[in-house]
Amino acid sequence: MPGRDGKTIFAGGTTYRGELSRLDTRSGQFQPFLGGISAQGVTFSRDGKTLAYVSYPEGIFWKADPDGSRAIQLTSPPLEPYLPSWSPDGSQMEFVDMPSSSIYLVSTAGGRPRRLLPESKDQVDDASWSADGRKIVFSTLVTTGLWEVVRVVDLATKQVTTVPGSEGMQSPRWSPDGRSILALLFRTRGMKLFDVGTQQWRWVVPQGQQNLGFPTWSKDSQFIYYIRFNGAGKDKGLYRVRARGGEPERVADLSSLHLGGWFYAWMGLDAGDAPLVVRDLGGDDIYALTLEQK
Repeated sequence: MPGRDGKTIFAGGTTYRGELSRLDTRSGQFQPFLGGISAQGVTFSRDGKTLAYVSYPEGIFWKADPDGSRAIQLTSPPLEPYLPSWSPDGSQMEFVDMPSSSIYLVSTAGGRPRRLLPESKDQVDDASWSADGRKIVFSTLVTTGLWEVVRVVDLATKQVTTVPGSEGMQSPRWSPDGRSILALLFRTRGMKLFDVGTQQWRWVVPQGQQNLGFPTWSKDSQFIYYIRFNGAGKDKGLYRVRARGGEPERVADLSSLHLGGWFYAWMGLDAGDAPLVVRDLGGDDIYALTLEQK
């Protein structure tokens, strides 16, 4: 907005920067991880020998050694990878490009990312691999209404099928053992598990719970970690629940930790299932721009 002197313009400016942090289970505190790099979407290969991450806020996808060294760039703008995941054999990664809401695949050896379903007009939310690496599960916005469904694409045939009973669900994650698919319910809240064998859904976090986000399977498929938010959208706590059922338990209190990342938060797990978050180190400032007549 202009100043009263007619020579100054006042403007707000935001600086985005984060610090990758890992929960120390002994102290219960989050400590800088990988030198506290500004990154999100951190995910480890199944053998734990390689990691990948998306730089924050630049949105560039990288692959590196477990200590963060020897980083190799996998994408460039205008692509903005969201929540990448490894193929089981470690040869490929999938991610959703945020601007186009489309699934992309990229070789972990490098090369040009390719769109998985180039003819599709679906707006994809999240995606993840099946345990055998032959399929990818994803959620998509239904064009006839403001709700989502969970779908599966066969990578060999490109055939897309809808998971029965998945209306109104989003953020699907295939379990590492291949037996279950979890999904969040946006409107009624809560979390359900789909048994791939019986083709039935069951509640794992009852509906009516507070907003849930960034669900992540433990490596042994026994636990699901997630962030629970309060009604105002602020971070409240990091929880986990047994896949076979039971009461959720709080792993860490996030009420005093200012989170950063996608949609003001992100959570993942390291190679040993220790929770990872992004601590917000950015800031908001007001600037005065003085006009000079020439």
